[in-house]
Amino acid sequence: MIVLLDVDKQVISLYREDGLINIPFQEVNNIYKYIKNNNVYYITNAIEVDVKDIVSMVRNMGIKVKEVKQEKLTYIHMADEGVIPIDDKLRFRGKYDIHHLTDDLINKIKSTKLLTHLLEIGKLEMITSSRRKELDEERVRKEDEKFGGILVEGTVDEFMDKKDSKDSHDAISIDMDLEL
Repeated sequence: MIVLLDVDKQVISLYREDGLINIPFQEVNNIYKYIKNNNVYYITNAIEVDVKDIVSMVRNMGIKVKEVKQEKLTYIHMADEGVIPIDDKLRFRGKYDIHHLTDDLINKIKSTKLLTHLLEIGKLEMITSSRRKELDEERVRKEDEKFGGILVEGTVDEFMDKKDSKDSHDAISIDMDLEL
């Protein structure tokens, strides 16, 4: 268990195996319910580091670290459904309308306050190639579900042969012998 005293928020944070518990300073006596006679780590000093420093510290401990390939953000799309017109040439039409991040588009993002703002608030998001693939598969799956009920399985000949069978009540009949 780790105990942190947050003087600014006036709260004691207990980091336990089963989760985090916050106790206001005014209720400090409640700490006995959680700690009992167990020893805890009381941390008096902390150093702010970035993620590279953490990875480096773990590597320096002699632990073999798996390399993770960081994918580059190469596409931009809407995080939700809807339409966002940017200008005459650029518009986002739902989350499956994915645009490749070309140099021109990157420059447009940097120079357009609207695009920058939409990215900051999460209406637009930059994604990797693997995320694009996931979205494409999701779109195809949804389209299949939507159109699956109206598609006819098999060939046209098989469908037409079915017309003469006892199961023909399942097929849609269209009278092609129209008189004009």
